[in-house]
Amino acid sequence: MPTTLGLYYTIQRGGAKDDPVVVLLHGAGSSHLCWPPEIRRLRGTTVLTLDLPGHGRSGGVARHSVEAYARCITDFLAELGLYRVILVGHSLGGAIALCTYLQQPYRIAALGLVSSGACLPIDPALADLFTRPAGQNDGIQALMSRLFDPAASPALVERTRETLATGRPGVLQADWLASQRVDLRNEIFKIVVPALVVTGESDALIPPVQSRFLAARIPHARLVVVPRAGHMVMLEQAELVAGELQQLVQRTQTAWNSKTALSTLGGFQAP
Repeated sequence: MPTTLGLYYTIQRGGAKDDPVVVLLHGAGSSHLCWPPEIRRLRGTTVLTLDLPGHGRSGGVARHSVEAYARCITDFLAELGLYRVILVGHSLGGAIALCTYLQQPYRIAALGLVSSGACLPIDPALADLFTRPAGQNDGIQALMSRLFDPAASPALVERTRETLATGRPGVLQADWLASQRVDLRNEIFKIVVPALVVTGESDALIPPVQSRFLAARIPHARLVVVPRAGHMVMLEQAELVAGELQQLVQRTQTAWNSKTALSTLGGFQAP
């Protein structure tokens, strides 16, 4: 699989040359494997699934701020010459997606924000575990109790625990620091592209109220509250979330085509 600027990613090709490309960003301490096949392989769509710096198979080190992660993403998109991207992020990845839009809005055609928020109110006691030199195992154990709905498959829960446990030392610590510091609540009104906001009804890590805030402040946002799902909603209800993302792709394509048609009639100039 390819690597660009030290970032490892997978690519599923589909759709026409000028169709929007979906780029998936994982959450804290995770990797591209947090996205199930149903989402990594959206039909008729080109999908890139990244490992953030220091995560998974990517090189470099984890960043300590959402802004720094967003700069990595803007550099990555620029290196590949990507515009009209549908940027989809889970948890910390969602905050990175928001910040990436705010840094370079002309590259982003739409946003998908899964189990995320303009700020991420992580329990300080949980975050403190990851800041201790030997606290990672205790932190992961405490974190696992907040990631899934009680009805989630035990096998799914165990696979997620194993993925977090194999992360490099210091990565979760850096990601929790980035999560604690981010606050974009006074800026998200600037987002004018279509947005899909998805939350699990029983999310115990980033409560659904954070998603409701996003949907209320972003003008063209659609809120989806998924029953029988927690923070890892895209794994717990993969087909449902994939279907919503497929609709976002179609909605973005329709909006772009309308904008392009208007520009040819002198209504306005498409970017």
